[in-house]
Amino acid sequence: MEPESGPSSVRVPDGLGPPVRSVGPEVLGLRASAPRAADGAVWWAVQVPDDLDGPPGVLQGGLVAALHLALAREVDPFGAPLHRLEVRLEAPTPLGGTIHARARPLGTGVHEIELSAAGRRLTRGTVDLTGADPLSAPDLVALAGGPLPRPAPSRRYPTCVACGPAATHPAAFRAHPGWVTDEAVLLGWIPDPRLADPDRPEQVDASAVAAVLDCASAWAAFRPAVASGAAAVLLGTLRLRLGAAVEPLDPVRVAARLDALEGRRARARSAVVDTDGRVLALVDAVHVTVAALPEPPGPAA
Repeated sequence: MEPESGPSSVRVPDGLGPPVRSVGPEVLGLRASAPRAADGAVWWAVQVPDDLDGPPGVLQGGLVAALHLALAREVDPFGAPLHRLEVRLEAPTPLGGTIHARARPLGTGVHEIELSAAGRRLTRGTVDLTGADPLSAPDLVALAGGPLPRPAPSRRYPTCVACGPAATHPAAFRAHPGWVTDEAVLLGWIPDPRLADPDRPEQVDASAVAAVLDCASAWAAFRPAVASGAAAVLLGTLRLRLGAAVEPLDPVRVAARLDALEGRRARARSAVVDTDGRVLALVDAVHVTVAALPEPPGPAA
């Protein structure tokens, strides 16, 4: 979706310590300070490295969304699996600096997380940690069961950590899309063990899953968006649900389909599907068509 006009200003409390510990897989390099309670919320300073691009100079959208989940888990006392994560991106999240995060409770197991930089809100997300449900997406399962198309790396997002052919990150995913039709993509993915959840090494961290599903859904929207006169698409909102673990080194398929292109909004879905046809993770995304990719924002701090 389009950014809100006049994004909310954010006053960050004093006394946040330096980012000193990993958030998510250590190989990604995202680091957070110790949490600090202030003004009825919990706050963190988060260091974002300079090589986790989506569009050049901007933190990859799936990683932005998954950061909300990681921080909500830190303040949630119950430990139930994710039911739903929904994040609206209001402004690009810059690389190579420190951003701030705030968590507030909305109810039992439900948390609001906001990210900000330089006093400006970047995102607002709701994390519902009340337990996973089985996931169903029969059309995406059918798509995943077909022959794998030839991967077609694209330089439209050349340094994207998830799909870019020129990504600089040492654990870049290389999840290059393959087109089944102009509105559907399919790719095979063997997740790198370095992307495992630090607390659950038998499963891939949600950050990697969200990143791959974000890119797949964007590529499903890409060709129709370009045919309509756009240069590219940018993630506006992402809704993630996790049904079962994606395991490191387990060959899975990632299927994505465009559902509608309505004005500047491209609505697409993507799923991780295992060899038994189970939907392990599912994303509903709204991407925004743009005439040009934004200039990379300067570092947050």
